[in-house]
Amino acid sequence: MRKRRVDSLSPASALKVALYSEGGYPLHAVGDRLTRSHMEAMQNVGINWVCELDEAESAERFSHEARHRVIEVQRLEPGAKLSKALYDSHGSLLLDIGHDITQKLKDRLAERGIRWLYVEKSPDERGNNEVEQYRTALRQMPDMMTALPDHEITPLSDRLIIHPETELTLDNIEAQLSTGDLAVAPEGAPLSALIVQHEDTRLRSEQDKEFFVSVYHDTVYETDRLFKSIQQGVTTRGDLVAETCRRVMRGLAKDKDLLLNVCHLRNRHEYLLAHSVRVTVMATAIAAAKGYSAPQVYEVASGAFLHDIGMLRVPQELVEKPARLTPEEMIEVQKHPIYAIDLLQRMTTMPRTTPFVAYQSHEREDGSGYPRGRSGQMIHDFAKIIAVADIYDAMTSKRPYRPPMLPYHAMEKVVYLASKRHVDPDIVRAFLAYLSLFPVGSWVELNDGRIARVVATNPKEYTRPVVCIHFNKDGSAVKPQRINMRLFPGMKVVAAVDPSSYPVVSAAGF
Repeated sequence: MRKRRVDSLSPASALKVALYSEGGYPLHAVGDRLTRSHMEAMQNVGINWVCELDEAESAERFSHEARHRVIEVQRLEPGAKLSKALYDSHGSLLLDIGHDITQKLKDRLAERGIRWLYVEKSPDERGNNEVEQYRTALRQMPDMMTALPDHEITPLSDRLIIHPETELTLDNIEAQLSTGDLAVAPEGAPLSALIVQHEDTRLRSEQDKEFFVSVYHDTVYETDRLFKSIQQGVTTRGDLVAETCRRVMRGLAKDKDLLLNVCHLRNRHEYLLAHSVRVTVMATAIAAAKGYSAPQVYEVASGAFLHDIGMLRVPQELVEKPARLTPEEMIEVQKHPIYAIDLLQRMTTMPRTTPFVAYQSHEREDGSGYPRGRSGQMIHDFAKIIAVADIYDAMTSKRPYRPPMLPYHAMEKVVYLASKRHVDPDIVRAFLAYLSLFPVGSWVELNDGRIARVVATNPKEYTRPVVCIHFNKDGSAVKPQRINMRLFPGMKVVAAVDPSSYPVVSAAGF
């Protein structure tokens, strides 16, 4: 067991171990996410220390020891009566309240090898009142992820593959895709109606920002574990993917712009892991902008998360090659949608559309994609959504053979590809509605020389987003100021800016 000061805990990170009070009361379970509000609430009621159990440590044993004080048998006074019950080290009652203490009793305990006894602490000694106050404070806190309960997200069972090991074959996938009936119309209440609309000038709290950044990092970490299991041939629970998709959807409903901002985080994570998470976030946003319902958006999210799973079968030296691939090497990489079908057989339960997306997300409207060179209506609508998110994220990511594009230039390229019918123009319009031509999270220079960050979109005015100004034209920092450019006709964006020249944190301006 380790004791830690509350102010040393990491806010927003998912707990890897449960937290207990010093008196043995459970405070938070594994997977809970602490915010600064949680930490402040603990300290406000007098909980300044918490206990973390080692992996092999028994919670029951810890709770027993926390509830009791230890006394030495030899210190019992003959002739006295017990004011509290006494227990052995296993929690079994030895002597009840009112029992007479005699020398004979002490001798008998000594003969049994019992040198120590445990006396139960009072609720006050255990900090019961502080814990109850903290639990009351918890009930009054808004839950960051209360929107979209599981039953409102998950598709009905007839839209799920329950036994992929028997249902999922390449021949079956080809047969279903060959029907040409791959358009998906919105059905049911749109998820977009549940997305919270924030005021243009509202700055988020630090705990909100920390929460979303941590959700991204933790999701990448969990993706690593999931992909390694699949790569090792272990049957993987589909509910692990489901929880990731639900987390992204709840984040989208809670704060669309703050969630989209994490798509521009670039760090130490392996490309495939972080790419899968970022594409999931962006594809989910596109699907919501297209008017799809929560269960339909869930299907898109699931397909996006697993769209490049076949890359686990591609030799690592090709994935990390610091130069452009040869034609022969490119053929090998382009087999990964086929590999994906085989790997998905190792998962339990997924939407029926997930294998379509994994197989077709690299097909293109003009027939120039792979693995089959299908075009137009022969490509599933959900695969078309993931294709746009995949292209954008690939261009804005650093690769071994080239530097990343700035978000604006990547979006400009996506718009150009839509004009050439390489990707679906309707999907690009939906992408622009939620990310803008100057994407949320990117940095821009205004026509007066000031440097700002794009923090929200104006869905019908792609070139006039909401920005937060951080620097004057001479590069000096200013107090952050949020401005909706739609309300200032004379204000324009004149250039995209590389943020690496400016000392700012990942969620600055939100």
